[in-house]
Amino acid sequence: MKKSLYFALAASFLFAACDEDYTDWAYPQSSTEGTPTVVSGSVTSAGSINGASAAGSVALLNLSAPEGCSISAAHIYVNGEKISFDNQNGQILVDADELAALVKSSYNSLAATTRALSVTGKFGMVNPNGEASPITVEPVTVNYTAKPLPANASEGEYWYVGTHNGWNLSLDNPDKFEDKGNGIYQLTIQVGDGEWFSFAPKSAVEAGDWSGLFRAPSNGFAENRGFLDNDPTTGFSFCCETGGNYTFTLDMVNYTWSYVNYIEPAYYYIGALGADKSYPLTNGGVDPLVNPVFTATIPAAGGWHWFKIAPESGFNEDGSWNWDNEQYCACALAKDDESMSGKFVIGGDKYSWHILEDEYPAKFYRLSFNFMTQEYSITPVNYSEYIYYAGDWTSWGDGKKEMALVDADNGIYNGFYWIDAVDNATTWGFKFIDADGNWYGGGNGTIDANGGNMDPGAEGFYKIEANWANFTYTLTPIASISIVGNATGDSSWVTDIDLTWNGECWEYTGHLEAGEFKFRANHDWNGINWGGDPNNLEMDGANASISAAGDYTIKLYCNCPGKAYYTLE
Repeated sequence: MKKSLYFALAASFLFAACDEDYTDWAYPQSSTEGTPTVVSGSVTSAGSINGASAAGSVALLNLSAPEGCSISAAHIYVNGEKISFDNQNGQILVDADELAALVKSSYNSLAATTRALSVTGKFGMVNPNGEASPITVEPVTVNYTAKPLPANASEGEYWYVGTHNGWNLSLDNPDKFEDKGNGIYQLTIQVGDGEWFSFAPKSAVEAGDWSGLFRAPSNGFAENRGFLDNDPTTGFSFCCETGGNYTFTLDMVNYTWSYVNYIEPAYYYIGALGADKSYPLTNGGVDPLVNPVFTATIPAAGGWHWFKIAPESGFNEDGSWNWDNEQYCACALAKDDESMSGKFVIGGDKYSWHILEDEYPAKFYRLSFNFMTQEYSITPVNYSEYIYYAGDWTSWGDGKKEMALVDADNGIYNGFYWIDAVDNATTWGFKFIDADGNWYGGGNGTIDANGGNMDPGAEGFYKIEANWANFTYTLTPIASISIVGNATGDSSWVTDIDLTWNGECWEYTGHLEAGEFKFRANHDWNGINWGGDPNNLEMDGANASISAAGDYTIKLYCNCPGKAYYTLE
């Protein structure tokens, strides 16, 4: 796409006219009193740029001014980054190598793809009266195609070669990257302090060619990420200053490499409450490299509360923790660390945290561990009276519905509401909102603060239960709600009169006898039923009653415990 920028030079249009204190930044002229002469011009793309053939100076923009006028540029920015330029007869020229480096940095990629660069600048024009004014313009789009990647980007097989494996440049090197698809290759290994390494494509391994390795940009390069386009003849290797269990990633689409602490798929609390798998941390069940934050809610210990976070791999087959694997735990930086947030270390001196329950009293504590940044937080949790269900049926947050706390010891909430099926066109599912207005998504029974919309699978009326202690939820379908009792004319309390869901509540219009009744779900006394005060129905409550026989309209609003009621007209 080629986007042009047109402007008119006028005091009241695209820029402000200069006053008597104005000194132009591009040319030493100032405006004179009177009405400026209006002129027009344009700033446009000089055309698409092919990085494969671009060399020396390349044309970026064309500046066009009417006869007798001139356009000047003070600064040029590409994707918000300043770039050097020359203005030659109204054409902005930039260095091809500088532009390529800017694109590489801007997108953190060397992918051989076409990108729409956003070019802006500070421009000015001098009109025929000699009046100079700055011009405010919209960005210009310039298409840029990066040069193709080297052949080693598509070889399909890669190895880690370094101190760890005795610099084994052969096909029997066990440290081979796994092909994850879409140009991504990964390897997880234990690396020692100060180890050196490089990456080898298949061609270099088969030929034993050390000059074919991917090399570092400088000697002793110790960053944990970078590009793979460095000069292989330098012989420079990468350096891992601090050892650990790391996942290395080669991205052969963007031609980058990186390594991060290996993040296991599951972690558990071990401490004063026990050293088994009773208290799992969850990240929503997704790839840990996508969401490295694991959370759990644990109960108070009622005394000395120490703990660590243990990885799945460190447990015995019977589910008990193997203390010989303590070096793989997430541990505190100081002995009996009492901090409620901060940094943690894998192993280290194997220190534990100590929650000061007297200073931070609560029934529960929310643990959050980010295994990418190695940051943690411990938050006292005292459950609010309500959380909220929000979805398409509630117009999301605008009509959010209350879910009541029904088990304060375990953080369990429930409510009874309609949920629309997801079609990703007009309906998108549902989420929960806590008392502080924070949104929670998830899926497959798991609640996640960073999760997407949840899908019920099928539209319908549900008992929605959320466990705020372990961040799980359950949906119990309610296919029917009926009136049962001698008010239906059946003194045996067997016959159900079904209510109909009208989009807002459950409703029945018809004859009822004088007598008692209750509401029950799915025609089942062993399931869900309501009774008691019409203005505050209770689960498993007492019988409701009708004083006189007649034709009635009865409407049931299940809502949540403490908010359920019915009307009888």
